[in-house]
Amino acid sequence: MADVVAFRNRDDHPAHLLGLGPATDRVWVAGALTGLALALAAAFLFPRHGLALAYLSVLLRLAWYGTQSEQAPLLRRLLHFGLVAGLFALFGDYVRAAVLPGGRLVYLTRDAVLLSTPPYVPLGWACAVVEVGYLPLRLHAQLRGPRSGMGATAVTSVLAAALAGLGMGLIEVVAVRAGWWKYEATHAMLAPSVAAYAPLGEGLAFLALVPLFQRALRGSVVFWGIAFAACALVAQLLAWAVLR
Repeated sequence: MADVVAFRNRDDHPAHLLGLGPATDRVWVAGALTGLALALAAAFLFPRHGLALAYLSVLLRLAWYGTQSEQAPLLRRLLHFGLVAGLFALFGDYVRAAVLPGGRLVYLTRDAVLLSTPPYVPLGWACAVVEVGYLPLRLHAQLRGPRSGMGATAVTSVLAAALAGLGMGLIEVVAVRAGWWKYEATHAMLAPSVAAYAPLGEGLAFLALVPLFQRALRGSVVFWGIAFAACALVAQLLAWAVLR
């Protein structure tokens, strides 16, 4: 509750007043590089152990962000926002896996499932929200003026979309080699077993991250996290329809 009050009282220059700086930059870089390194290891070095490396990756990163964000309320709230969004992204995964008539998502791991999704996936969404969202939010505080942040929000939203499309698109390709998931054939394929609508939809979804997270700073992180998951579902369906 104290964090929420702080966010409300310090809206003019949030990043500078909520503990973001070189130290949290290093936390972000370390987490993102850990995720990338373990994904590449699962794809190219130890594909038979891809499932174990998937869990190692998400659990290490969540533990890292959780422990290192104690002095940075914005970073901690971004992690909470990502956990809520990841949990409710299960319904978007279900639509892609069980409803779409083409380009369906198929999980390859033998694992426990939530609806149709292995548990490491919603945890991975939480990590992705932190890793994609941190830099645009950090930049947002630098760009916005004392009275209006509309221009800064537009610029940083496009940056978030580009980072998500490229970064999560890379993970979509790596996931096939790591034995995590693949997509059935559809009209537009980015690579063998990788439907092009997936990274396009992820990029479109992250257009909404900065404005929705700004509202989560001043309101319910649960409500706005669910709203982001809903945006992700709509974005995936839109991308699928356009490319189909």
